[in-house]
Amino acid sequence: MCIEGGSAGRKIAFTDYEVCFGNKLCCFVSWGLDYMFLYYYLQSPIFQSAFKENTTGIIGGVSVNTLKSMLLPVPPIDEQKRIVERLTQLVPVLDEYGKAETQLTALNTTFPEALKKSILQEAVQGKLVPQNPDDEPASVLLERIRAEKQALIKAGKIKRDKHESVIVTRDKIPYEIIDGKERCIADEVPFELPEGWCWCRLIDIIIDKPSNGLSPKGVDYETSVKNLTLTATTSGVFKADAFKFVDISHNEAEKYWLCSGDILIQRSNSRELVGTSCIYYGDEKCYIYPDLMMRIHTFDKISVE
Repeated sequence: MCIEGGSAGRKIAFTDYEVCFGNKLCCFVSWGLDYMFLYYYLQSPIFQSAFKENTTGIIGGVSVNTLKSMLLPVPPIDEQKRIVERLTQLVPVLDEYGKAETQLTALNTTFPEALKKSILQEAVQGKLVPQNPDDEPASVLLERIRAEKQALIKAGKIKRDKHESVIVTRDKIPYEIIDGKERCIADEVPFELPEGWCWCRLIDIIIDKPSNGLSPKGVDYETSVKNLTLTATTSGVFKADAFKFVDISHNEAEKYWLCSGDILIQRSNSRELVGTSCIYYGDEKCYIYPDLMMRIHTFDKISVE
């Protein structure tokens, strides 16, 4: 048994041939006891608890002299054999149960998120609900969005995209037209679309480009500007109480005010949380968002749900 270091008391085995052992190991030679009974006893919670109570030193260990003085319950030899026989039958089953429980715990932890991703994957590929051939094609919707965007550009409310993209599909193969030049993008699209669907670039369905927020220093008194913290989006549902007050003017905050229906995406944080998003539903000129978040403001014709 290992009696010193990180594995002290936990690493136990018996030998079936002659070996030499180091000074961090202790050898038990059973005298009159069933050696397997002693082996199982050393792994029991009673012995393990007593071992931990007697552990000393920086590295952590129990001296041989201390081990010699520890109590051991001794049943009659025939009962020792019966105990060993029963444990020999049960321990492999318990080990398998332990492995199964570990796998089940891992599955219960990961399954909800995996299932959610699987359902979302089916949805965005058009496999979650039946297609209705009477639905207006998405190409018509995109044309209306382009017309609305042109009106906003003409009114000076947004800037024109220097390289506007239009994606068309012919014989189920997508082609992108930019600056009058057409190229096949079949190697870029991840799957084949159902009838009536269209590919487009994200910029085509949002009002202006995605924008990062502002992160002025928080203050410990109430102001008229609330700046969200990253906790506001980490659960995937907007948390209205995750903010700090900042002392800036409404003019400085003007371009960062959230509008109801805006999508917020974490663009930096831990690896697990990058890309986490939520939808803001609330009043305008109530919150601004930090630099580590990105805002997407879509046209009303696009559902944000």
